[in-house]
Amino acid sequence: MHFKLAGLLFLLVGGYFAVDAIIVTERQHSEVLSAQVYPLVAIFLAMTVRVLQAEKHHREAQREPEPRSTANVEEEVLSRT
Repeated sequence: MHFKLAGLLFLLVGGYFAVDAIIVTERQHSEVLSAQVYPLVAIFLAMTVRVLQAEKHHREAQREPEPRSTANVEEEVLSRT
């Protein structure tokens, strides 16, 4: 639980810095600065999407019951007889 809260906090802080960087870039009217900031913001957004996809797959994997192995099935059959 602590890792999820820390991850969410880091995403929020990163989002704040990304938006702040875009605002500062627009105020400076600098093409050189824009050429550096926009790719970094795009990378941040791509990484954010990847983290959210990983979390979704992790939750789905936890919901699905694990398939029983044949050894466990054989033990259950033998124990019933």
